[in-house]
Amino acid sequence: MRQEFNYPLVRIAEVSTDGHVSYQDNKQVIRSKIDLLLFIHGIIGDTKSLVLSVQKATFTEDGQQKALQDRYDLILACDYENLHTTIEENAKLLKQRLEEIGLGTNHGKQLHIVAHSMGGLVSRTLIEREGGNQIVQHLVMLGTPNAGSPWPSIQDWAFAALGIGLNQMSSIAWPTIVIAGLVAFLEASDNALDQMNPQSPFISSIANNPDPNVQYTIIAGDRSIRQEALETDPGKQSSQIQRLLRKLFSPSIDTLVNIVFLNQPNDIAVTLESIKSVSTNCTPQPIILPDSACGHLTYFTSESGLSALAQALRKKS
Repeated sequence: MRQEFNYPLVRIAEVSTDGHVSYQDNKQVIRSKIDLLLFIHGIIGDTKSLVLSVQKATFTEDGQQKALQDRYDLILACDYENLHTTIEENAKLLKQRLEEIGLGTNHGKQLHIVAHSMGGLVSRTLIEREGGNQIVQHLVMLGTPNAGSPWPSIQDWAFAALGIGLNQMSSIAWPTIVIAGLVAFLEASDNALDQMNPQSPFISSIANNPDPNVQYTIIAGDRSIRQEALETDPGKQSSQIQRLLRKLFSPSIDTLVNIVFLNQPNDIAVTLESIKSVSTNCTPQPIILPDSACGHLTYFTSESGLSALAQALRKKS
């Protein structure tokens, strides 16, 4: 029997000066604000690691350093069920939640979305199929598999990603929260998300969607893996992690990633070509920022990813 969820949750996200993220569901406050920034996570984790970027992504304006949170009246977060619910269903539910908080068609405000990975596909479906082009003014996608991901299953990718993070094979250090999220995902899930297969009906159909007439900005990361030998200290790993690592060592992680991606540039989950696979025959044309030196799980923690995010949002659309 299918489990019922109360998702998606669209709430106010507040980040304290010490980096603690808290949520509150206050529709009255949301309705009273004009400039809104909404974060939508991907297949792994939730929005906590994403919304921290509103303090860390900074830019200089009029000689003063400002953070993303200075650009908006309110920061919102959308957390959704992402294993049993289709992308199309999540897009429909998200539209309902937005309408409930005063963000329906032609709401007269500014709503910008920052979407990671599969969250970008949910956002595109909202905009291109559910009338969200009358709700959203700007969509920034980071690592979104617009032409699908070549991994045979989400779990295969998660195992490889965990190996890279634990063995420090990336040029960008992975925060503990990212590693913990991967472990929790592998413990909880036996599911693969077939919709992100490049040959899936969903990926084929979304390429033929009508012009959204919404500004899209695309951020693509290059994983920049160092060609160094794997180093582990079994004495410091729990038995659970050891079991996961044994699954990763044959063949080597880097060899496995290169096989899956046919040596194409990638962020370990998606090729750069897939991330950028959005029609340019749109008005306005999508903005594709220069490639960032980060991987799929470090867009919101690496200096390069944060810089790209600040560049994408520093000017209001």
